[in-house]
Amino acid sequence: MQPLPGEDFAFTPRIELVQDGTWFTNLYDLKADVKASDDGKQIRFDVKARLNDREHQPVSGDVAEYKLRYLLDDRKITIQAATADGSVSKNGASLVVPIMSPSGEQVKQVSDQRIEIKKPEGTVVVESTVPMKIKQSEKGRIFNMVPGMECVPIIIELPKALDRKAECTISVV
Repeated sequence: MQPLPGEDFAFTPRIELVQDGTWFTNLYDLKADVKASDDGKQIRFDVKARLNDREHQPVSGDVAEYKLRYLLDDRKITIQAATADGSVSKNGASLVVPIMSPSGEQVKQVSDQRIEIKKPEGTVVVESTVPMKIKQSEKGRIFNMVPGMECVPIIIELPKALDRKAECTISVV
């Protein structure tokens, strides 16, 4: 395979943090607990996972266990993220939400809690209960060869207050 033409950036929504230059993410947790339900109106996934490094070792000296909830219905997707025990990460864990968007689509950060991406058939609206930002990149997008797409990398810092969660809602208007 040809070399990656930029940063290696996974397109999977996730929680991550960097400690002493090492990337820890729930993507490396091969034993995450996932429960799913579907009541006909909403699909729900509850996930409990650890932040591990590439060698599948958990972060030490910081919060390692997190919980995620994905709620999907016919109008929106909601992602909730928090530490499993309600504590606060010392290194500043973040919820990462990549939104597929090719160059040329207009991206506007309306406020620190709302981002809009204009698409041919509507506008994708990403809203958060806590401040979010678009990860800086050379072109305002990050390209990944697999799946051969670009994304707007949205970073939502988890709250630095006890027993708080971040909630992100994605809808199309």
